[in-house]
Amino acid sequence: MTAGSLLAAYLSAGLIAAALVLLRSEPRSWTSLGSAATALVVWPLWLPFALGPVRGRDAERPERDAERSIALAIERARAAVRSTELEGTLTARDAEAILRAVRRIGRRLDAIEAELAASPGPARRVTRLQALRNADLAALDELKELAELLATELTLARHGRGDGVEALIVELTARLEALHSS
Repeated sequence: MTAGSLLAAYLSAGLIAAALVLLRSEPRSWTSLGSAATALVVWPLWLPFALGPVRGRDAERPERDAERSIALAIERARAAVRSTELEGTLTARDAEAILRAVRRIGRRLDAIEAELAASPGPARRVTRLQALRNADLAALDELKELAELLATELTLARHGRGDGVEALIVELTARLEALHSS
């Protein structure tokens, strides 16, 4: 292997690493561009840092991970039925309704967190807010599990092996309606 081909292979891996860094960084900023440029040149050293755990405001908020996981699962479910006879099973409108409900829970959790951070207040009030927060976090975890099951079932149904799709959609819809009324 010549030095030129070795350099080309190294830079190709660097391009892939830079693309991964850019895809992983949500807001495009100078920092993310600088991180991608660094990954391009010194990817064996930089990649573990650039693709490591996310730091910042959302890193301490488990509901954000659940919201992202639900959104990814719903997108996988939609992709599984796209251009098939199952496409009407989970429409874009249904998916958007699910994601709106999940975002609403996230906003409610943000409000609860703000209330808890603003002033402790009476112990009874704090206990009630913490109970509401825990219930919403548990609901998000349950929704995440249901959305992932739905994506799996729709993928199986696409290949003729899924049989629990309707039950999962009914359960997911019922859970979202219960959360909306609470």
